[in-house]
Amino acid sequence: MGKKGDGMPIFNEEMYLYDKNQNSDLFHLHSFGRLYPDADYIISLKENSNTIIECVTDGVGYIEHNGTVTTVEKGDCYIIKQGSGYSYYSDEKNPYSKVWVTVYGSMVDRWLDFYGIDRQVYIKHLDITSYYSQIKQTALGRDMLDNEKKLMLLVHAIIFEMATAV
Repeated sequence: MGKKGDGMPIFNEEMYLYDKNQNSDLFHLHSFGRLYPDADYIISLKENSNTIIECVTDGVGYIEHNGTVTTVEKGDCYIIKQGSGYSYYSDEKNPYSKVWVTVYGSMVDRWLDFYGIDRQVYIKHLDITSYYSQIKQTALGRDMLDNEKKLMLLVHAIIFEMATAV
């Protein structure tokens, strides 16, 4: 989280940067966190370098991509694939809260291809908060043995569930 004047926005969120396994071309968990209701929350990037997976736990938000605005609300889980510009932001009257993870690597790209997640913004009604809790517990845990494999399997499970959700 930034301080006033350093150019980083400050939002009502907890955010964790995962600084292990950064050099893996196969799979890397970049960061994860939880956003609490914040009417001023907006993220806008010309090109995202990570794949973003988020789950709205309450409220309403919007994803803007290629001139299309999509509304997301409680229970919606979405993947924003690496490589294109987007903006997402909270509703001013009913700002959303959400959990999120950002990942990258060739395995992530392969999973998305394999499961046919070909839209840049892919949305399903699915609760992934238990996966988020497990990712947080694993990433912040002291037992480092096989953490990378556990994190990879948890992210794969989210993508699998999203691809197979009705």
